[in-house]
Amino acid sequence: LDEERRPNSGHSELESEPEDERPRQLPADLPRTLDDRQNFTTYNQETEYYDAWQGQSQFLTAPTAANPSNFNLALHEPDQDDAFDRDFGHDDARVAEMLAAQGSKASEGEAGEAEEEDVVQDEKLSRDQKAQTLQDFLFMAASNGDAQRVQRLVRGHASDLVKLDAVDSEGTPPLVYASCFGHKDVVLALLNAGATVDNQDRNQWTALMWAMTNRHKDIAKILLDHGASTDVKSSSGRTAMDFVPPNSEMSEFLQHSGYSIGNAGVSDDFYNAGFSQDRFEEELAENEMRRRMMMESAINLEVDLGNLGLDEQPESPDELTESQEFVWDRCLNDQMFVFMENDIEPIMDVVVTNMTPQRSPSQKPVPANVIFLGARYAHYHASNELLVEWLVSAQEKIYAVVDRYQWDMTILAFWISNATLLLYYLKKDPGLTQETSQFQAQMAELIHEIYILIIRDAERRMDKVLEAAMLDYETIPGFEDIQFQNEWKFLKSKPKVKPEPMEKRFRPPSPKRKAQLAPRNITSLLSSTLFVLDLYDVHSVIIAQIMSQLYYWLGAEIFNRIMSNKKYMARTKAMQIRMNVSMLEDWARSNN
Repeated sequence: LDEERRPNSGHSELESEPEDERPRQLPADLPRTLDDRQNFTTYNQETEYYDAWQGQSQFLTAPTAANPSNFNLALHEPDQDDAFDRDFGHDDARVAEMLAAQGSKASEGEAGEAEEEDVVQDEKLSRDQKAQTLQDFLFMAASNGDAQRVQRLVRGHASDLVKLDAVDSEGTPPLVYASCFGHKDVVLALLNAGATVDNQDRNQWTALMWAMTNRHKDIAKILLDHGASTDVKSSSGRTAMDFVPPNSEMSEFLQHSGYSIGNAGVSDDFYNAGFSQDRFEEELAENEMRRRMMMESAINLEVDLGNLGLDEQPESPDELTESQEFVWDRCLNDQMFVFMENDIEPIMDVVVTNMTPQRSPSQKPVPANVIFLGARYAHYHASNELLVEWLVSAQEKIYAVVDRYQWDMTILAFWISNATLLLYYLKKDPGLTQETSQFQAQMAELIHEIYILIIRDAERRMDKVLEAAMLDYETIPGFEDIQFQNEWKFLKSKPKVKPEPMEKRFRPPSPKRKAQLAPRNITSLLSSTLFVLDLYDVHSVIIAQIMSQLYYWLGAEIFNRIMSNKKYMARTKAMQIRMNVSMLEDWARSNN
């Protein structure tokens, strides 16, 4: 160093430079001291991450720039906005982004206690600037696992300026950072300071979901002990329990702790007594009856059992009451469906053509809701041409689906319900009621056509068994051997009817007799039709009209067949038919 200084000093004397001239500044990328321990940002940071789906560990590396001159620390790239709905739980890119954020914040340097005090005592900074600086310190400390600094920030002089549940530019709160990277002490410090245990990040993941995914058993236990909910859902609709691999250490720990693995999760109070015995038995009986009705309807109506929602879980009452009141007299930003003209066909394919009937209250009206909200956007914020194109496309798709599945009563019931709801929406909205008058008339015609198709399908199925079930079935045993005058044969003596033994007369019906077509086949078809219509929330007036029309058809058809066949024109047959018809009357009374 001395040898280098001598020529430089001599050179300065020869040039006679002024003494007050400042030395040249060093380049920005050179270190200022010999004790510069800042991380070099171009080094790849590697961490071990357990992939629960593949059952093995993977090494993830934080992404670095190919061209240092164009390096961008911002993680909100424009092409990542459309990836919000993906499941980030097992996406390497998501974890890599969080690691990159961790590295970028760690590279800024570790602020000590003196630095925090300087920020708090600095009079030149406003309160908002102090809060933002200290909040960044908290994010960095939670991400890096600096429990002491987190404790100082949430318990010290800076606690009034720090928000425990705030999110950074990536939409991630401190508790989620600590849980994701396995910092147990930081998690404890944040929870003891009052952090919300179920706080969610940008992708609606909670700290418990990250702990389950990365197999941080200790952190998961801490979160559960502090009341973390296993029913909170991510943007993909999954709960924390859905990410627990079966037969793993985490699953064994949860099972020993009293938690059940699956979509159901656990209740808030595990030791709650629940239903009383009578109520519990009543609930089981209702569920069994509903299941039997689904099975019977699928057999009678020859429909897909999946369309009846046999395996669907009913929604809780809390989920049904969370929706806010809809504003009809004006179009709010969150009460419309924004779309582009070239997206009309794909949208209609999803909500109409490929839509599978669902029985959950939130899924049944999806087609009507999407079509109506799209019409609101086109009318209030776009053009009349876009509104016409939107409604015409919806009408054509609905007509095509109804025509394709005209013999599937579940599809017909699903669409008559949605068409009725859509017609109600259009008449309720004051702006659309005038602009869509022609479309409303077409929807009314569509409802009438589906109404006729449902009746025809039910009549077709009852017609196959009507004569055997209502006219030929003998409710009273012992009249089988009665012969009428035109059936006598003069060349043969009339056979003597042997009296039926008492034990045979009062014994239970045999399986062969039970298998015979009987009035219960007709009432079973009526029950299946009523069950499907009620399952998809078809309007009660339409249901009453359908059942009334079916009874009218039954009465007229039975009368015509009696009058066209003389073997039914006898007192004994009249007694049998009258008793069979009484079963239809009993069914009508029992079903109101």
